[in-house]
Amino acid sequence: MSLLTIVQNTCDALGLSRPTAIISSTDAQVRQMLSLSNRGAKLLARQHDWAVLTKEHTFTTANADADYAFPSDYDRIAMHTAWDRSNYWEIREAIPGFIWQALKSGIVVPPGLRKSYRIKAVSNARQLFIDPTPTATETLVYEYFSNGWNQTSGGTAQAAWANDTDTALLDEELLTFDLVWRFRQAQGLGGWEEDYQMCRNYLELLKAQDKGAAVLSANGMDWHLGQANIQDGSYPSS
Repeated sequence: MSLLTIVQNTCDALGLSRPTAIISSTDAQVRQMLSLSNRGAKLLARQHDWAVLTKEHTFTTANADADYAFPSDYDRIAMHTAWDRSNYWEIREAIPGFIWQALKSGIVVPPGLRKSYRIKAVSNARQLFIDPTPTATETLVYEYFSNGWNQTSGGTAQAAWANDTDTALLDEELLTFDLVWRFRQAQGLGGWEEDYQMCRNYLELLKAQDKGAAVLSANGMDWHLGQANIQDGSYPSS
């Protein structure tokens, strides 16, 4: 479904007249639906690590360059996915500020071959900082979640609706359920609590079905080397 059909289906559910245009509309009710749809979709995109929004970013380091820009559609990094492919090491992730300052400011800095990263802002934009500062060209990779929850008719991802023909990457029925309860609430109409609960139930169903689940082993086998004795999940002690 497109933006137009999502809003039209929402109007059908609410017993309202269907609009013929959304982005160019000057009708206050349609403009409110557009605003609520953008707001709701952005929040839904961040409530789960959706497979459809998962991307991989590979980049090369440069000598004496510690900070690297994120992709233009970057929203957040996927934990435990950062790797140094040149040296075949997992990168220690998201070290806190007090450890970063100890590494950069302490008299004694412990040597290490494995890299760590920290996310900080440079000129109001988040950047990925690598420690120790690279001294050679190496290949690093991480997965991240895109902020582009919808796309143009040409397939370009976007973080907000721009045209009536834009289509959602998130489930369209979920966006319709979400818009129905948000509009009822914004208009002070009764029954929005039931619509909200229906939306949440559908959201939980989609989250459960979004990705395949790993098989848990009581033997404690794990993908990470050196962790074969760590259990995969919570098991009773007796």
